[in-house]
Amino acid sequence: MYKVLFKTFDILFWLRYNGYMSKLDKAKEYIGAIKVYMGFVLASLMGVVASTSKLYLSGEVNVIFWIGLVGIILLSIGFLGLMKHLHKKINDLEDL
Repeated sequence: MYKVLFKTFDILFWLRYNGYMSKLDKAKEYIGAIKVYMGFVLASLMGVVASTSKLYLSGEVNVIFWIGLVGIILLSIGFLGLMKHLHKKINDLEDL
């Protein structure tokens, strides 16, 4: 029973993602994936901000603090880049 069920899911997955998906559905899936990546980057950013601010408040301004500060800047730039890309893809949906 389970083998038949998994085989059916494999066939459905193959049909959905191997050329039988409309451009609009592909674009929506891509936008959904970007949202997931943005969530990962935002969660990482929140963690790095919390740990860096804890280091600053405890007076431990050392190498780890500065690495955290660089991490905050890089994650912020990455988040803004993903956000810009997401808005571009959403605006491109009008052409489909």
